[in-house]
Amino acid sequence: MAEYTKDLPYPKILDYMDAFSLNYSRRVKHESFLKKAFFKMESKRLQRYEVNIAGSFDKLTIISEQDSKSIITSKDITVISNGLNAEYFKPRTQDKPYDLLFVGNMGYHPNILAAKFIVNKIKPLLATETKLQIAGARPSGAVRAFASEHVEITGWVDDIRTAYASAKIFVAPIFSGAGQQNKILEAMSMGLICITTPTVNEAIGAENKKELFIATKPEEFAKLIKEILADPEAFKIIGLNARKFVKEHFSWAIENKKLNDVIINCRKEKENA
Repeated sequence: MAEYTKDLPYPKILDYMDAFSLNYSRRVKHESFLKKAFFKMESKRLQRYEVNIAGSFDKLTIISEQDSKSIITSKDITVISNGLNAEYFKPRTQDKPYDLLFVGNMGYHPNILAAKFIVNKIKPLLATETKLQIAGARPSGAVRAFASEHVEITGWVDDIRTAYASAKIFVAPIFSGAGQQNKILEAMSMGLICITTPTVNEAIGAENKKELFIATKPEEFAKLIKEILADPEAFKIIGLNARKFVKEHFSWAIENKKLNDVIINCRKEKENA
């Protein structure tokens, strides 16, 4: 949308949302030879555009520090995070038939890769009867093919809280993409024990082994999962800390105030120019 507004004579704010160049550069590692070349080229083109378009706007916003740092511009970029309604996403007391859960738009490439990682690399290291649910809209053919006695592919879920509430552990082995993962914040807010990657946590900033767990290799994920399932009471504090962390750092009140300040200052500075 920047191309449609960059020349308008009004106070203008560009919300990058994510650093798309960062998303594409990370994707290079997970593609075939020909696609590697394409995404590498596109990443560089996106990076140039992200920098060049900044000069056409009075203020810039983006979703996380890691995304902000990847756009090298002399102009300040205000980080305005996702917010979360912790009273909507709150713990529920009910049976948890699933040991593991992953949610997301299951037609989105980083989420497809995560599902493959869970099913093909983590699950074989666990007990056969370990139950996994993969919930979310538009599951690709590759994701649907994972359905089995111990793996449920739900497709669209009317109320995603039902998926979070039915699982013991939220596992998100996401190694590509950019921005901030709402799914992690929602799971943490509902008191789930989350295991994710440094890539994801870089945009969240939670403390490893206190508010969530960080892993990179299948063996690391599997080890944590086994330990948690064997003694859930010993790890209960992680879920409590996770919810507290989200309530303190990702409230809509805080993030909305940041956005309001940016809008007000943008107008004032334009009027005084």
